[in-house]
Amino acid sequence: MAAKKIWFFDLLRCVAAIAVVIIHVLGPYREQLGQIPQFDWITAITFNSFSRWAVPVFILISGALLLSNPKPIEANYFITRRVSKVLIPFVAWSLFYAGLAGVSLSGFDGAVSINLLKHAFTHETYYHLGFFYYFIPLYLLVPLFHFFVHR
Repeated sequence: MAAKKIWFFDLLRCVAAIAVVIIHVLGPYREQLGQIPQFDWITAITFNSFSRWAVPVFILISGALLLSNPKPIEANYFITRRVSKVLIPFVAWSLFYAGLAGVSLSGFDGAVSINLLKHAFTHETYYHLGFFYYFIPLYLLVPLFHFFVHR
């Protein structure tokens, strides 16, 4: 039997996706105080601030959907399957952005890239990859949470 579709989550995902776009479009304006008209700056940071709920909502929806399935989770299979879906893109994009960080008008500075990669597991390599730091631990903990929720 197929799982029942929860339309509210789909609607919430759509609205949250728009909010994430707003965050990314208006984010650069946070540092423009005094460089753009004050009304524009206040408008940009207000919309940016009111959109910050979106990423936690994506995490909550993922957790709710993963924990709502009453079937037992085989931890090794789940972790291997789920974590690989986020860990591989995380590593690939971190390498890409670390390499990009080393590029400047004066050439390539590998030390900048290496330093960024050294800290990739504790600090974002690029700000918009921050959601990986929430989803990887979530996927690692879901089998344990699922066990406690459904026992």
